[in-house]
Amino acid sequence: DSLRAQRSAGLYKLALAAVAGSDEQLALARGFANGATIADASKVKEFLEGKLSGLTIDTEMRWTLVKSLAERGVFGAAEVDAELQRDNTADGARHAAEARALIANAEAKADAWKALTTSELSNHIQRHMLMGINRPIQQDLYKPYVDQYFAIVKEFCAKNSYEVSMQFAVMAFPRFATTSETLTKAEKWIADNKDASDGVIRWIKEGRDSIKRALKAQAA
Repeated sequence: DSLRAQRSAGLYKLALAAVAGSDEQLALARGFANGATIADASKVKEFLEGKLSGLTIDTEMRWTLVKSLAERGVFGAAEVDAELQRDNTADGARHAAEARALIANAEAKADAWKALTTSELSNHIQRHMLMGINRPIQQDLYKPYVDQYFAIVKEFCAKNSYEVSMQFAVMAFPRFATTSETLTKAEKWIADNKDASDGVIRWIKEGRDSIKRALKAQAA
């Protein structure tokens, strides 16, 4: 958390100091929005409101800022819907799907999980929703879905196409919950599901290995 706060503060300072209207300013502002702490959300909102002189806020940048604010609990469904009205395109629909999944409350996560596990979604929409539902700074909200993930991933992958299955198995894996408890759950799934397809076993093993690496790094 302290490293995230330092990074957030550093990127904000650099964005303010960058030449107005420059590519550097745009890149730094985007980096800040993507990595800002919850405490710095008000500064992200100031960027969206045009308070950083020279910052080019095109459609993509607006979505970057809107999604950042949704993830940090400032924006909800109403703001996401309003942004979609501004950008009622295929790209806008993908960004809106991600933004709704990013909304920082239990109801939004439940809606996203239900859609991901019970609805037929395009590959693009599914990917963006998965990008939104499982976030490093929202692990308290994703925690209820860790056990559900391990309970359904084999059946989900058996019923869906390779790409849809891979996206779900890899991106919904609790890779940011870097605890021994998560590792134990992954190991148990691997031991108990030897009849699963080669693909899903490989994806779960890759997720398990990422948890192992993270735990090793934490212990170093």
